[in-house]
Amino acid sequence: MTPHQIAFEFKTAFEDTQGFMIGHTAFKNGWHGDGWLEKGVLVRDPARLYTLLKHQANAIKKHFPQTELIVGIPACGAVVASFVAAHLELPLALTVTVQDNLEFHRMHIPKPGLKAVLVDDLIFSGSDARAHLGFLRQHGLEMLGRRLA
Repeated sequence: MTPHQIAFEFKTAFEDTQGFMIGHTAFKNGWHGDGWLEKGVLVRDPARLYTLLKHQANAIKKHFPQTELIVGIPACGAVVASFVAAHLELPLALTVTVQDNLEFHRMHIPKPGLKAVLVDDLIFSGSDARAHLGFLRQHGLEMLGRRLA
């Protein structure tokens, strides 16, 4: 699946849940756009979030059928990853930052060798996603992909 196909699939899912807002916006970094994803609409309404993340789970099942573990990034990424893991009936691991170092949350430290997908709520520059992917690979996980919700 190409990045454009993934983006279209994701935009469609967000439109279905009324989380894609049309109109000019100026982002904090100075960039401008003709629309934006309003995750607050979804986070405040678990039923809408459930619907969007069902789309995410189905996309992971379709494109990464060998997934054995879902990994979530702190804050909203952990929330969306937990919904996705529940939809897929897969275990969940979360990362945390302790004194500027990434670690697994103590509730589940996965064994090396698992096939995993990183789920986050937002990627802007990609630096956090790259850092997390590096951390997960360093700890022996086979990273199949990353998905945004």
